[in-house]
This record gives sequence, C-alpha cells and structure tokens, in this order.
Amino acid sequence: MPLPKPGKGEERNKFIGRCMGDPMMKKDFKDQKQRTAVCFSQFTKKEGFFHVGGIVVVEAFFSLGDKLRSSVHDKWGKNVWVRDFSNKEVIMASEDWGEKMQKVGYKITKGEIEFTTAPEPVELVKRYESQLTMKDLVDLAEMDFEVKDAK
Repeated sequence: MPLPKPGKGEERNKFIGRCMGDPMMKKDFKDQKQRTAVCFSQFTKKEGFFHVGGIVVVEAFFSLGDKLRSSVHDKWGKNVWVRDFSNKEVIMASEDWGEKMQKVGYKITKGEIEFTTAPEPVELVKRYESQLTMKDLVDLAEMDFEVKDAK
C-alpha cells in the first residue's frame, strides 16, 4: 500500500493528523515515533531517513541539533557542547566542568534560537530521545521548519 501523500494545499498539521491516523500507517509503523517521522518525511517530500536506536528520525531533528550546537558554541564557546536536547531545553557539557553538566532553556524567536534561562547544574542526565512524545516530535520538527523559513 502506498504511503499517504499531502493533498494540494493541505496544511501540515492536518496532513500529519490524517497520516498518523491512517489504518495502514498504524499497521505498518506501530511505533508512534517512527510513524511521525515517516509522516513528516512525506509532507516535506524528503527521501532520506536515518536510523538511530531502531527509530527512524527525520532529517529535521538533525538540522535543529546542528543549529543548537552552533548557538551553544556562539554563546558559551567551542569547549562547550550539546550532550542532548528536547523541544524545551539543552543539556550541555564541557571538559572544563568535569563530569558535571548544565541545562538551559531555549525557544525559537523569528527563526533564531534564544536561550531563555541561565545555565543550571544537572545531576542526572536522562536521554530525551527515549522520552519524547508525539507532540514533542511534532514540536521539534516545527521548530526546525521555523528556523528554515526565517532564512
């Protein structure tokens, strides 16, 4: 069965909802994260997928991660790197901090990443990729679209 395709002029959110609820999509892509990635890929007509930990990840998440890494480097220097990120915060690490890590909130304003909180220590780092909900995945992809649209 072919994958759903967006109709002419169909809005992103309407297509994603229709695609996610499609009976064949639910059967073929039981994992909600994987189905979300496939639906976003169909909407953006991207062919390339990456497999990370058994989950298909849309290129948009890599793109947003690259933008976050660049913004972290610009703000805190090249010796600080992004260890993990969600749609609301970034976990940062640095050789200067030893084993300690810090988290900082962020949002996208007019296509630019804006840090919204001061860095604060994080004792235990949880990998976000295993905790993302479908809404988080949609938010991350929309944030990447917003950055790209502003350019």
